[in-house]
Amino acid sequence: MTVKHKKNFIAIRLMLMISCIYIIATVLGTPKFIVMAEDSKHSAHIEDNAGLLSDSEESNLLQKLTDYAVKSELDLVILTTDDLNTKVKDDDTAIMNYVKGFLEDYIDENLDNGTFTEDVAILYFDSTYRWLNIQGYGSAENILNDDRIETILDKISSYFGENDYYNAFLNFGKNAKYYATLQSTNSGNSSNSSQNGSNNTSPNGSHGNNYNSGHGQTSQNNYNDTQRQFVENVLYKTWFQLLAAIIIGVITVAIMASRSGGRVTINNHTYLNEGNSGIVARRDDYISTSVTKVKRPEPNHTTNTSSSGGGRSSGGGGVSSGGRSHSGGGRRV
Repeated sequence: MTVKHKKNFIAIRLMLMISCIYIIATVLGTPKFIVMAEDSKHSAHIEDNAGLLSDSEESNLLQKLTDYAVKSELDLVILTTDDLNTKVKDDDTAIMNYVKGFLEDYIDENLDNGTFTEDVAILYFDSTYRWLNIQGYGSAENILNDDRIETILDKISSYFGENDYYNAFLNFGKNAKYYATLQSTNSGNSSNSSQNGSNNTSPNGSHGNNYNSGHGQTSQNNYNDTQRQFVENVLYKTWFQLLAAIIIGVITVAIMASRSGGRVTINNHTYLNEGNSGIVARRDDYISTSVTKVKRPEPNHTTNTSSSGGGRSSGGGGVSSGGRSHSGGGRRV
């Protein structure tokens, strides 16, 4: 074996070893192989009293919501009922007031007995009146302020219209995790923004106070969110990380092998006499300037109802009998 071939062989073996180490590190570094130093105090809770989920759906949903709860540092609660019509008349205002007070008492009880942490985001759904309500307590009051809750209600209401409860509950958790991990969420302006509606960036990059932009905008928001979730899910797949590691290894080895035969040492200064060379002329001709003016579009102040048909709720924030303030919002779906 010649010296040149021996060098190439050593370089190739070295890069293959590096690639293998990278692959092993990538696999062990994926979320499935990470062992947390300590268990998170946050978890997910599902009380499907209305029987909307199958056993397998509830098991899978609980697993995914638990992951979202850990990442968002919130307790995520799903509560369903089917007997609201025995407790209150069929009137939106009456339902809203009853559900608001019911959830306040429910959260107070479960916080007092230690079932939940102080940071709770809860979704309530009644299958008889089709009433959907979301509340946020503790840090969730700012993370899911009233405007963001309205945006989430817009995004998940279509699932309830199709009786796709699994994806409705799942997307509630996804949006809670998204808002909880936003950099702006932890700023000191969160509580103020919940009052004026300015801190309402949605997962698709739009603003919560523009959620009432009609069917087309809602469809676009759902499409953008689906794209974001797809990219996020693919990046954490083991097969994708393995494929990326292999591609990086192959490219690196190819570059090393191609350069192992030596380098070109001649450059532009090799045959340049810098003492006698110089610029012989300068020329810069200005020809013309072209400016195109476009009329600025007028803002659209038309208010439309959301795709769910329920429109924006009147809010739902308040203070429980136990003295716990919260954000909230609800509507019929």
